[in-house]
Amino acid sequence: MIRIGAATGKKRTGLSKKNKPAIIDDFIYRLAFNAAQATFISSSGTGKIIAVNKAACRLLDYSKKELLNLRWTSVILNDSHIRKIIKHTAQQGHFMALVSVIRKDGLQLHGEITAAFFSDGRGNDRMITTIKNLSRDIEQQKQVDIKKEEKVAHNITLAKSLQKTIDTKNKKTVVRDINQALAKSDARLEEQMKSQDMQIANATADAKQTERQDISRELHDNVNQLLGASRLYIDLAKKGGKDFQLFLSRSSEYTLTAIEEIRKLTKRLTTDIIMNLGLIKAIENISRDTMEINPLKITLRLKSFKEETVDEKLQLALFRILQEQFNNILKHAKATRVIITLSQTKQFITFSLADNGVGFNTLKKSNGIGIENIKSRARAFNGSFDIISQPGRGCTMTARFPFKPILPDQLPTNL
Repeated sequence: MIRIGAATGKKRTGLSKKNKPAIIDDFIYRLAFNAAQATFISSSGTGKIIAVNKAACRLLDYSKKELLNLRWTSVILNDSHIRKIIKHTAQQGHFMALVSVIRKDGLQLHGEITAAFFSDGRGNDRMITTIKNLSRDIEQQKQVDIKKEEKVAHNITLAKSLQKTIDTKNKKTVVRDINQALAKSDARLEEQMKSQDMQIANATADAKQTERQDISRELHDNVNQLLGASRLYIDLAKKGGKDFQLFLSRSSEYTLTAIEEIRKLTKRLTTDIIMNLGLIKAIENISRDTMEINPLKITLRLKSFKEETVDEKLQLALFRILQEQFNNILKHAKATRVIITLSQTKQFITFSLADNGVGFNTLKKSNGIGIENIKSRARAFNGSFDIISQPGRGCTMTARFPFKPILPDQLPTNL
């Protein structure tokens, strides 16, 4: 339920032309302060933060007073990527982007911002910005990779120990000791695998529950309030008056922002899209959505790929690789064209993304985890991974997987 009143908190029974802008401004500020995610309002001209909620103070580790003395560029890394997005989308009244969020202690977090532009009752241009912290998702992936590395290290240590035993004992003793060691090792590994499987199952269940709760909060705290604000402006516009066009314009802005929020929520349900519609349709959808909000031309070459013959788990891995590389391109490449190729032969499935961006030196070590995530997904399916790039010459990422067709009796029943 949305309640609108003057700053003093007194109940209002009607809206005059004189006090309408102040009441609308007060409503927008209430939306910001009551949001579950970190939210602040800043001046579009100077970037100075003029209002902030408690969630933003907690995320950024600043007091409210400290944040009100800063500009939004002090807490969001203002690189050329962000400036390009703002310039391209400012006329539409809103934008979304993946950014680096800077805390008071200098720690940088991975985040996603949603911003919308509006004018207050005094004609000042303002920007309301919401920050979503993505660092937790990235940290979970790191923990999965660490567990895999620990398992490999354990197996190497065990192999060295067994080899030392072989070198110091006679053949009969060695065979006996090896059998005993292998039996114990198999038992330990089986117990560890059962424990890890249980932990993964619990983590997966928790992640699904958290995802459902996050989507529910997004719909209630963000989309619901955006649509409520849009309806409020429509009701005000119905009353006519000199602010008729202004109210309709603001209603349109809030409706567009709500549409983008709903689109973001649907992207988080990609696994169901692949299971129900297939990998090709999922690639077409994400390519279309990416081109709608980014100055990017994407060409698809997918005709030779027969998804009905490929395991769904591999299809999902291919889509995750696409998402990861899309993120790298949008964040770093400054590309205007991307070509996506997915093909298969009797022996291999080949997946590549080529862009015309700024490129990079492949011999220089990268601090990011995006490339490592792609390599890890390729290794999980016995695949190979390769990147060809030079500064100023774009980048081509290629992943190749052995192709083992699904037998007719193994095909999903929904095909």
